Amino acid sequence: MTQHNDDLYIASTKRLQNTRRSTIIAGLAAVIALIFAVVLTIMASKAVDQSYIAKTQVANAQLTEDKANTRVAAANATLTPIAQQIHDSQALS
Repeated sequence: MTQHNDDLYIASTKRLQNTRRSTIIAGLAAVIALIFAVVLTIMASKAVDQSYIAKTQVANAQLTEDKANTRVAAANATLTPIAQQIHDSQALS
């Protein structure tokens, strides 16, 4: 009977150790998953920030383009008549 009780005790102890080991492994996996989630959240936040910066740069570039187009149109309005006058005067010569 003693051997049987010893065997039951050993089996029970091994089950307890396995349960503890499984609990520790599950806890470590949860911590690693949590760290992974935090890192991904930070990376996603930085990506969103970068997209906002890019949108701002695009908007600024479009404003600069609009200003340049306005200046070119003004220059054309001024220079085209001058070029026409030169052309007309050369035709008369």
